Order: sequence, then C-alpha cells, then structure tokens
Amino acid sequence: MTDKPDDELNISAADDVVDESGVVEEGDELDLGDGEDGDEKVADVDDGEQVDDVEAPEPVADDEPRGFPDDEPHDAVRDEDEPYDAAQASNPRHWGRRVALGLAAVVAALYVGGYFLTGIRMPANATIAGVEVSGKSPADARAAVDKALTPRISREIVLTHGKKEFRIKPDDAGLALDLDRTIDEAGGARSWKPADVLGLFVGRHRTDPALDVDYSALRSAIDTIGESVNTEVVEAQITFPDGKPEIRNPRSGLVVAGDDAASAIRNAYLVSDKPVEVPTAVVEPAVDSDAVAAVKKSFADPAVSGPVTLAVGDKEVSLPVSAYAPALVVRVKDYQLQPFIDAKKLAKPLTDSTTGIGKKAVDATVRIENDKPV
Repeated sequence: MTDKPDDELNISAADDVVDESGVVEEGDELDLGDGEDGDEKVADVDDGEQVDDVEAPEPVADDEPRGFPDDEPHDAVRDEDEPYDAAQASNPRHWGRRVALGLAAVVAALYVGGYFLTGIRMPANATIAGVEVSGKSPADARAAVDKALTPRISREIVLTHGKKEFRIKPDDAGLALDLDRTIDEAGGARSWKPADVLGLFVGRHRTDPALDVDYSALRSAIDTIGESVNTEVVEAQITFPDGKPEIRNPRSGLVVAGDDAASAIRNAYLVSDKPVEVPTAVVEPAVDSDAVAAVKKSFADPAVSGPVTLAVGDKEVSLPVSAYAPALVVRVKDYQLQPFIDAKKLAKPLTDSTTGIGKKAVDATVRIENDKPV
C-alpha cells in the first residue's frame, strides 16, 4: 500500500473482509460502515501523512477443540450463581466405604492391643477351682492358686452307692495337679482367639484345674468299687426238675459306668469335698418275661405232656417224662430261648429203659488162621 497525497483514502471491503477467525487478509479492503444504512465512512488523511501498512495478526493456535455447551458434562460446569449442594457433591457409597474402613481399622487396632494384653493379665471375672484371679498377672494368679490348692492335693475323693461309701486317694487313682497348664488354660497365655481377647474385658470365666492322669491307675480304682457295686444280669431259663416246667424269670444287672465314674472323680478332685454318687448303668437281659411265657406255652408244656417213644433198632421204647425231663433245659443263646439236652443226665435213664434190647456188645478180636487174619 502507498501514500496518495491530496487524495481521500477510501478503504472499503468488497465482501467479507474479516473471516470467522478474525484475520485480515492482505489485499482486502476494510469496510468501516455502520452496517445499518450501508453509508461509507471516509477517513480523512492529512496531506503528507503516511499510512502504515496493516499487518495481519498471527492466528492463535487453539490446543483444545471448542465444542458446544451441550457436549460438556452437566456436572463439570456449575453456574456461580447456583447454590452449592454438599449432599449432591458427596457420594453416599464412597462415604459408607470410608466409615466401614475406619471402623475396621479401629477394631483391628483393638484386637491387636488385646492380643498383647493376653499373657499379661488374666481375664475379667475369672476363677480357678473357686480361687479369684480376675485381672491378676499370670505369675500372681499362679501363686494364688498354688496357695489355695496345695492343702487339697492329698484330700481323698469320697464316693457313695446306697449305704456304701468308698474313699479314693489321689495318688492311688493316678491324679496330679498341672499348675502351669491350669494358668494357661484359664487365660494366662498369649492367644489370637477372639474369645480370649474379648474375655479380657467381659464375661465370667470359671476354669477347673488341669490334671495329669494315669488312666490305668484310675481304671483300677474304679474296678475296685465295681466289685462291691456290680450285680450280674440274670437271664431267663426253663428247667424240668420234677417233670414240670420251672421258670427262672430274667432280672436286670447293674455295673459301674466306667467313663462316667472317671469323669466324676476327676471333676471332684481339688474342687469339691462333697461325696460323689457312683455312676452306674443298668444291664438288661437278652429276653424279657413275655418271651419266657411264650416259650413255655409253645414248647415247655408240650415237651413234658407225655412219654417219648424211642426207636431202637427194630423195636420201640417208651421213655417216661420222669426219665428225660431232668435232662431237658431251655436257656438263652444268640439272644433267644432255645432247648438243650444234658447228655450226662439222660444217659442213665436211657440205659435203664433200653436194657435187654439187642445183643450185648463185645470187644472185637482178630485171629490168624493159615497165615491170614479172620
């Protein structure tokens, strides 16, 4: 562009001089009109005044593409005049997760702290064989239990059955106190168990003494008691002493319940000085009275209703009831009543009844004639 002295400089735009980017292209004329009536604006230029060339500005690079407002997320832009809603800004799910994690951290811290307390102090409301040890250190608890139980170590355990009384010495029954294990089992040892950790603060904890037991000696002591307590079971039986059925009704037996007796003796040692009832168990007979009555009717009565006829060779012999009845017996076998004959008892009456029948038996002999056995 050059100066034109004494002339009017009319700069007008033919069409669109400024594009959407706002850049003025070289060679375009600027339209300085007001845009309403289309009148041209003329710029007065003093004579001799130089007009500089108009330089187009460098286009500004836009790193991020522009989008329409609707393309933006609705929660990404907030109007400054819009009130802030804290309830909407916070996510309830995330808030609940934070609370849960916080509670878990607190519980874990308490649990670990409780673990380190186990082995240092005894549980709350704790007793061992009636000795109060709550909150004591394991060493102090051990000393208290030792002092209280030492006088009881040799005390006899008393058992009764009816009017009978039995006294058992702990040494004879193989019983001895294990003091260290007693303290550990009562809560004096380190433990990760939730119940042990919680027990430091709440609950009631009653612990029996831990014992070393020689079960062979204990069983021997119980067997000694059984010799005076046990009664054998009486099984049903039918005999025929006078040719008529004679019934022995079944009767239950009684024995010392070994396992229960062992538990009762262990539980009483060092803890109680009261007599312990001997545990017993009833032994029932194989068959009851109803079964005996049924067998009597179906077998015993018909068996002795008349003489028995025996076939001996080609002859028959009648055997009277008085001859065979004493040898007959009905007793229990394989949990039922079955008849049996006593051969020894039957031998004499059977011989007497068959005397003179057949030939008399003789010993065999061998003779040698003409060098041959004959």
